[in-house]
Amino acid sequence: GLKYCAGRNDLYRSVLVQYARDYAGLPDRLRGHLDREEWAELGIAAHSFKGLSESIGASELAGIGAGIE
Repeated sequence: GLKYCAGRNDLYRSVLVQYARDYAGLPDRLRGHLDREEWAELGIAAHSFKGLSESIGASELAGIGAGIE
């Protein structure tokens, strides 16, 4: 993940904080899409989560996103 931030610890920290804020409510959003059978929205949310998780070096979380996707 740090390599995507040009080795800048401050930038990486900022990206991680924003990631945590953006995805804190993801389980509820995914459940809502499932409950409403919003398959396209579910796929988009899972794909975004997968990609951003991979970019911060959270490969295990990216794998979860891929599984949902």
